Amino acid sequence: AGARPFGSGSFTIWNAGKEGKRVFRSLPGRLQGRVAAFCDVDAKKVARGHVHLEGRAVPVLHFREARPPLLLAVKQGLTGGGFEANLASLGLTEGEDY
Repeated sequence: AGARPFGSGSFTIWNAGKEGKRVFRSLPGRLQGRVAAFCDVDAKKVARGHVHLEGRAVPVLHFREARPPLLLAVKQGLTGGGFEANLASLGLTEGEDY
């Protein structure tokens, strides 16, 4: 049997914007069903509460509320180091938590 991304449980996509939605849509249906939430730093996206995709209302959380494992859907070099600092503030382990 092949490796299963993130084991067999749910996971969170980091980015409730265009890139995160693109990643969600690119996942096979069985993995879309395992997406527990999106997380983001944008207060407006978090305040909306949900992203509606493929007939589902997927919750949007502030990144500090997200639980690993995380699937990162952020373009590098666009945040001036902000994304990297936010990720580091969570004390997660690359390859295990994201």
